[in-house]
Amino acid sequence: YAKFQLTDPSGSGQPIEVAYIKDQKGRLLGFDSFTKRENEGGDSNTKKAEEEDAGVDESETTTSPSSANAANAGECTFHIVPNETTSIVAYAIYRGEKKENEDGGSSREDFLYHTREIPLPGAQK
Repeated sequence: YAKFQLTDPSGSGQPIEVAYIKDQKGRLLGFDSFTKRENEGGDSNTKKAEEEDAGVDESETTTSPSSANAANAGECTFHIVPNETTSIVAYAIYRGEKKENEDGGSSREDFLYHTREIPLPGAQK
């Protein structure tokens, strides 16, 4: 699994929308969406109950070394394809602020963060 900071690492405090993991060929290995629980106070965000299957490799990545605070971390499980997956990249999309347009509509600019390519131990290229 990969751990993700539940609020925007830039300090805006905006919540995470989705997280996903891709391999070296751009294939999707795991995906998870996040939501705010109504029964929790404040801006606490937690992962939806919709999880990927439990039988996954436990390779772990982190979007930020300082984000080890478990109260502000969500997890995204992913599957590694044996003898095929040699590296991964973790992606997170954080919600932007909603802005009103001149025509009465509204728009939102979300923010995408990603890790560098992370080689997997023991994987052969």
